[in-house]
Amino acid sequence: MKITLLSLVLCLLCSLNMAAQGSDKGSNPEDTTIHQLSKKELRRRKVAKRNIHYNILGGPSYTPDFGALIGGSALVTFRMNPSDTLQKRSVLPMAVAVMFEGGLNLMVKPQLFFKNDKFRIFGKFTYKNTLENFYGIGYATNKHYERSDSTSEYRYSGFQINPWFLFRLGKSPFYSTLSIWIGGIVLVAMLKVTVSENGTTGLKHLKLHQIYLGRYLIFLILGLLQSTLICLGDLFYLGIQCKHPFLFLLAGWISSIVYVNIIYTLTVSFGDIGKAVSVVLLVMQVAGTGGTFPIEVAPRFFKAVYSLFPFTHSMAALREAVGGLYAMDYWIDLGKLCIFLVVFLIMGLVLRKPIIKVNEAFSEKLEETKIM
Repeated sequence: MKITLLSLVLCLLCSLNMAAQGSDKGSNPEDTTIHQLSKKELRRRKVAKRNIHYNILGGPSYTPDFGALIGGSALVTFRMNPSDTLQKRSVLPMAVAVMFEGGLNLMVKPQLFFKNDKFRIFGKFTYKNTLENFYGIGYATNKHYERSDSTSEYRYSGFQINPWFLFRLGKSPFYSTLSIWIGGIVLVAMLKVTVSENGTTGLKHLKLHQIYLGRYLIFLILGLLQSTLICLGDLFYLGIQCKHPFLFLLAGWISSIVYVNIIYTLTVSFGDIGKAVSVVLLVMQVAGTGGTFPIEVAPRFFKAVYSLFPFTHSMAALREAVGGLYAMDYWIDLGKLCIFLVVFLIMGLVLRKPIIKVNEAFSEKLEETKIM
């Protein structure tokens, strides 16, 4: 069995070497100035053109448990589609160890990328046939346990196969929420959030909350049209795989209602400063909601405020609609998203009057500086 496995490893390395040499022979000749280059430069160019690159390292070693052994490792990289120079390179690391006292370890951990990185095969494949020792549990037991073939030694022999098949569904949840938020910013940039005095002519006893809600209806309708166009584009133009299309649309609509309300309330309460705050919130959510990189690798600040961003709950709800529902997670995420709507409605309906006075006083002081 050991001889068979070693033969397979040697055959694999030889075939990779022959494939690399074959790619050198099949390469196109260089131009007429190629003969002026040094042999080292020619060799470097040939190696750069190969699809398969590899490094091999090995040598003798010794461990108290296994005794003397010979070990080797190889790292092979290649593209599944050699003609696609933008495709991510697949990686095939492997290691083998042969013990003089009898034993063999073989390990391969492939990372293979297919079809523009839409399909991946990762895994760990090991074969082990070695003499090992069991010392019991705990450091003190290990330290004082006598090693011998009658007390601790046993032979382990077995295979371990752990494959992972990963399918990429795209980044539609992140970019859809991003588009909906940007659509809201465009709306407040193009349309007036306040009502002019001419627009209220003939209306008596008009209250602030009536102006707020009446103007918000225009932004609400346009925002829903934007989110409908974005989500339908995901489903039918981009052709994303979606388990629950209607729930995908529903999550987009609720996201639009919340986002537009946040941006509208900030703008109608603080003016241009509110628009700037909306852009700052957009930048912070791009970096701190796990849309581009997993939140686990984000800075500590973003980990702390991760759940306080509306993007987080919108993306979670959209992912549930794309991949399938789990328990009540979809509705919980939409409920959390609606909390933001309640908070900013309170700001726009209840706290807006004192905020307007503070904002007007700030604007007067700013005008006195004659800078802005």
